[in-house]
Amino acid sequence: MEYIEKNHNEFAAKELDFNEKIQQLDDALKSAKSQIEEIIKERDLISKELETYTEKYDEIERISQNIGKLYLVAESNASTVINNAKENSEISRQEVAKNILSVEDAHNALSNLNVEIIKTTTEFSNKLQSLILSLDQTKDNLSINNTVVRDKLDEYEALLEKMNIRK
Repeated sequence: MEYIEKNHNEFAAKELDFNEKIQQLDDALKSAKSQIEEIIKERDLISKELETYTEKYDEIERISQNIGKLYLVAESNASTVINNAKENSEISRQEVAKNILSVEDAHNALSNLNVEIIKTTTEFSNKLQSLILSLDQTKDNLSINNTVVRDKLDEYEALLEKMNIRK
């Protein structure tokens, strides 16, 4: 009877130990799944931000083309004014002054656009760098957790082999 009770107590202790290890493995698995979900969310966020910046880039491209067209129109108008200046110098002077203002506006718009492009590019680069660092940290954490899970599984399998439960 004492032998049975002793064996029963040993098996109960081993069962408790196994249950604790199973719980630890389950917790590690849940943590890894959570981190994977977090990475997927970050990837989706990066994709959305990239799409936003692509849209902004396309809009900036359209604005640049329109400004270029405005510049060409202003340049054409200036040429016309110069040719008409031979016929009527007073009217020419007024038109030239008007076109110079258009060119200055186009120049100012291009300068402002250049500043905005540089600002947007810098912000995007900074955000992207931050997200890359976050992904690197998450990858390192996943690697550590994966190693811990593997170690726990190895311990579990070794324990099973000790108990002759594994084939």
